[in-house]
Amino acid sequence: MKETRISDPRTNDRIRVPEVRLVGPGGEQVG
Repeated sequence: MKETRISDPRTNDRIRVPEVRLVGPGGEQVG
């Protein structure tokens, strides 16, 4: 069960994804 640690080493990869959506404090999409 090494799949549970995917979110740990892939942190940088997920940040660089161009499809990242910014959510404001009210729940609206900022970007």
